Amino acid sequence: MIVSIEQYNRFSKQSTLHPLVTLIRPTENGKDMAAPVTGKERMCAHEDTEEGKDRIPLACATGSSLQEMQPEACYALFFPASWCGDTRYGRRCFDFQYATLSFKLPGSPFEVSFSGNGDRFAGLLFKAELFRDPALAAKKSSYTFFSYKENEALHLSEREYRVVQDCLERIHGELDYGIDAFSMGLLASHTGLLLDYCRRFYERQFIVRSDIGKAALHRFEDCLQAYWQRPGRKTWSGAIRHVKASMDFSPAYLDDFLRFETGKKLSEAVLVRLFQVVMREIGQPAKSLEAIAAEFGFEDIGTFRCVCRKVTGKTPEEWRAQSIPCRSRLSWV
Repeated sequence: MIVSIEQYNRFSKQSTLHPLVTLIRPTENGKDMAAPVTGKERMCAHEDTEEGKDRIPLACATGSSLQEMQPEACYALFFPASWCGDTRYGRRCFDFQYATLSFKLPGSPFEVSFSGNGDRFAGLLFKAELFRDPALAAKKSSYTFFSYKENEALHLSEREYRVVQDCLERIHGELDYGIDAFSMGLLASHTGLLLDYCRRFYERQFIVRSDIGKAALHRFEDCLQAYWQRPGRKTWSGAIRHVKASMDFSPAYLDDFLRFETGKKLSEAVLVRLFQVVMREIGQPAKSLEAIAAEFGFEDIGTFRCVCRKVTGKTPEEWRAQSIPCRSRLSWV
């Protein structure tokens, strides 16, 4: 198992030009550049198969999440083996077919295929410390695709693929220049540019997938409707857990998908729909506001009143006083 930039570079027989960043390179002429290893430094799990002969080494970094990064933790983006792009990496018939780009958080193993088109770079490894650059750190939370599932990969057109290769070429040029006072900032800037392009291409992928996006949005609404119709106490957090368990998306992808489709991430979208149900209950005069608050998991009437005002613009008492019919979609949604 490869756990650092230095170790990966030794394993792939390339020089370490910077301790925080390295490029993943394809092999030359179909021959593996890596020397045989044993123990923890192993090839990927498929090394003994025919498919495994066309991979460069598995690379892995310690650490398991954005919140719990270890000193040697590495992020990765890479072009996976194309033979499994249609299924393992979630490519659909209406996605671009030229290349697939996958992303990994620290602690996640990955595999990369040999390049059959003569391109110089198969991906990028960089340490978590690169995010200490102020400009890159400010945008870190927007790079949610590192937390996506493997089958939520990015599928590129030829033009987009060339853009990614150009960004990797920029990073290579800076690595090859040598380390000076500007190196850290320029490497962070070039890496940020690459990640920003990936954000743009994922946005394009959501557009291309508009039909299945609408179907997934219907599943989301049906899932919530089923939860609201269940007997017993219904809560905002319970609805979120129910949606996450019912929809086959990673939490990060689900958030980004809903933000694209509705303008709200999961927690916000569920809260709005919760109050659509709550408003119908408020419209029933026989039910006290305290009982409604308890039914939907609010600790007390004060919390209920505060959240209601924040979401709808008015307190429950104001809505009840106006006797607004709540069976149709409301103006504040």
